[in-house]
Amino acid sequence: MKRIMFTLFLLLAATSAMFAQETTLKSLLVSIEKYELSPLDFAEEDVKKLGNLLMTRYNFTSQACIDRASDDKAPMQSVMEKIKTWCNGLKNGDTAILYLAGHGVKDENGKLYLAMTDFNGRNFDQAAIPLEWIREQYGNSEAKHKLLLLDTCYSGSSKSPDFNQAGAGEAGKVFSNLKDVVTIASSRDNQKSWLWRNEAHSMFTYWLIEAFKGHADEDGDRILTCKELIKYLESNVPWSADVVLEKEQNPVILNDEAGNDFQLQMRAIPLEKMIDEVAVQIDLFMRLEKMRLEKSTQSLPELQIGIPEPTSGESKSFDPQYGTLSKLVADSLRKSLGQQVRKNRSGYEILSENAVRETLESLGVTPNDLGTEKTRKMTVNGMDIPILVQGHLLFVDKVKVNDEDKTQVEKIRSGINMTATLLNTDRKVQVGQARGAAILSQSNFVEAGISVSFTESGAAPPPVGTQELEMEPGIGLTTPAEQNAVDQMYLAANQQHPLAPTDETKNHRKNEMFDVWFGTRPIGSKGAYRKQNLQFRGNDAYLAIDKGVEYVIYFKSAYSDDVYVRVLVDGLNTLSQLESTISKAFVVVPAATSEGEYVVAPRVPLDEARPWFVPKGTSVCSISGFVDANGKSDTLRRFQVVDADQSVAARRNYTDQTGMITVAFYEAVVPTTRGGEAPPQNDQQLGTDMANPETVKLNYVTTNKDPDEMIAAYNIRYMTPEALKKLMQSWQ
Repeated sequence: MKRIMFTLFLLLAATSAMFAQETTLKSLLVSIEKYELSPLDFAEEDVKKLGNLLMTRYNFTSQACIDRASDDKAPMQSVMEKIKTWCNGLKNGDTAILYLAGHGVKDENGKLYLAMTDFNGRNFDQAAIPLEWIREQYGNSEAKHKLLLLDTCYSGSSKSPDFNQAGAGEAGKVFSNLKDVVTIASSRDNQKSWLWRNEAHSMFTYWLIEAFKGHADEDGDRILTCKELIKYLESNVPWSADVVLEKEQNPVILNDEAGNDFQLQMRAIPLEKMIDEVAVQIDLFMRLEKMRLEKSTQSLPELQIGIPEPTSGESKSFDPQYGTLSKLVADSLRKSLGQQVRKNRSGYEILSENAVRETLESLGVTPNDLGTEKTRKMTVNGMDIPILVQGHLLFVDKVKVNDEDKTQVEKIRSGINMTATLLNTDRKVQVGQARGAAILSQSNFVEAGISVSFTESGAAPPPVGTQELEMEPGIGLTTPAEQNAVDQMYLAANQQHPLAPTDETKNHRKNEMFDVWFGTRPIGSKGAYRKQNLQFRGNDAYLAIDKGVEYVIYFKSAYSDDVYVRVLVDGLNTLSQLESTISKAFVVVPAATSEGEYVVAPRVPLDEARPWFVPKGTSVCSISGFVDANGKSDTLRRFQVVDADQSVAARRNYTDQTGMITVAFYEAVVPTTRGGEAPPQNDQQLGTDMANPETVKLNYVTTNKDPDEMIAAYNIRYMTPEALKKLMQSWQ
C-alpha cells in the first residue's frame, strides 16, 4: 500500500468590518513528520516557513507543535490537548490558522484519522486522531469566518506499511457539512498530492506559501482574499505538477461562497526584499520552462532571458514621476536573479541591460509591443531571446482623511506595486507571473528626485523597530515609524528645497544644520574655485554651469555628532567601492579581509553607496572629483563638465541620472518619484566626465560606527545657463 500524508489547514478570517474592531490573528501549526514506519519529508520545514511568514507578513501570533514522539505524554494525547486548548482559546472576531501535517489513514469501517508518529496500522485508538473530533473542535470554536485547506502528499518512502490511505478530497468531505467553512482540498479523489523534492515542500504547500507572500494579491491592494487564494492555487498547482512530474493534481473547492468576506491584511516590505522575492519566482518559472522545452524538443536551445526596464504609472509608459526607480528595479532584479541562477544551477543566461536595450531599440519596440509579433524571434549575436520580462511599477497611495468629518483630503504616495510577467516571445504566451508590494524607503524617494531635511526638529525620524503594526488602506500593515518616514517625505516633496533661502534677502536658509554649495574654474586651471549660486523652484534646485569647467562640491555639517555622506554625480558614486561588497567608508580604512577590485565611479543605489565619513566638528569638506580610495594608490579624477553624451555615465550607458547631483547625510551610529511635475528636460544637457587620475593623500580614519538613519538629502540639477534661463521662462 502506498504511503500518503495529509495536511489539514484551518483558516478563520474576519470580515472587513471586524478589522475596524480589535482583531487577533492566531495560528497553531502542527507537524507530524518523524514516523516510526514511514517518515514524511518536508512537513516540519513547511511548518517553520509558513509560521515565520504568518508572523512577519500578517502579524499572526504563531505557535508551532512539531511532534517527534519525544514528549513525556503519548503523541496522540499531547497533540489533542494542544489542539483543544488552542481551539477553546479562539474568540469571536479572531483570525486563526490551524495547520496539521501528517499521514491520513482510515480504518476498516472507513473512518478517517490523522496518524501520530507511533501509528502502526492497527492502533487507531491509541495513535490516530479522528478527523470527526477535529471537526467538532473546529466547528465549536467561536471564530466566525473559516477556511479549511487539506493537502494529502505522496511520501515516496521506500517502506510500505499497511496504511489504508485517505486522500485529500475524501478527507475534505468530513468537513463538507460545515457550510460556513470554505474547503480547499489539494487534489481530487482519484489523484495523489505530490511532494516537490527540488523545492523541499509538498506541491500544494509550496504554492500556498507563495500565495501568502503576496503573489496571489492580484489587484495589489495588500489584502489577500479567499477568491485570490483559490485562483492562484487552481492556476499554479496543476501546471507545476504537470511540468515537473507529468502528473495530474487539481485542487477542489467546496463552499467557496462562505469566503466572500475573507481577507488578510499584508505587511508592507522593503523594495529590495520585494525584488528578491520576484526574482525567486522568475527563476522558478525559467527552470520550469527549461523542463518543458527539454521534454518537447530533441535539442534544447540556449535559454536566455531579457529584462527591460519596467514601465510605470497608469499609462504603462515610462512615467518621469517615478524618477530612477524603474531603472533601479531592473538593475536589482538582474542582480538578484543572477544569484538565484548560481544557487540553483538553473542553466540559463541573463542578458545585459545594454544588449536588451539595443535590441529593442533596433527593432523599434515600445513597451506595448512586448509579447507581440515585433518581439518574436529576437536575437542577440545570432542567439534567440525566448523569454522577456514585462515589468510594471505602480505607485500606491495612502489616503489622508480629515479628522473632523472623515472625508478624504489627499493621497500620499508611499508604496509601490510590481508585476513581472514572463513572456515566451516565440509562442507569444505567458510563461508565468510574479507580483510584489513594497513600501518606499527614504532613499527610494530621494532617488526619485525629492530633497528633504529632518533636522528642523533636531533629530532624524524614529528608527524602524519592533512596533505595533497598523493597517493603512492600500498600503498594508506598517509600523508608525515607517509611516512617519513616508509622511515626512511626502511633506518634503511639497515644500521648498531645504537649501533654498526663506527671506527676500536670500541670505537666510530654513535649514542651518547642513549646507551644500559649488565652485567652478576652467578645466586645467590651478586658480581658486568661484562660488556658483543655486536657483530654486519648489522642491527642485538648479545649478547653472558651463561646459569646459571643473567643479567642486563643498559641504559642511553643524550636526551634534559624526555623520556619513553619500555623494552621487550622474548616479555614480564619487567614492570607489568593491564590486562585490559594500564598504564602510573621511575615508574609513579598508578592511584587511576585503577582496576584489575597487571600482571607480560605480553605479549603485543610494543606500548601497560607499559613504564618506565626517567627524563631529570638521570644518568645510570638499569633493572635487571621483576618488579611488583603495588604501594603496589613492587617486583623484576631477569633475569636468561636458556634453551629456560624452560623460562617464553615458559611456557606461547610465544616462537616466545625467545632470543630477545627490548629497545625502546620515547619522553615524555604533551598530547593535515622488509625484508632481516631471524632471526638467533641456536641449543643452550636460554631464560630468573625469580627468586623468592624479595621486592624492586621503585622510583615513578608523571608526566603529555605521551609517544609520538619513538626516538630510539634497538633489541638485545642473545645466547650462542658457538652458536654465529657458526653463525659468517656461515657469512664467
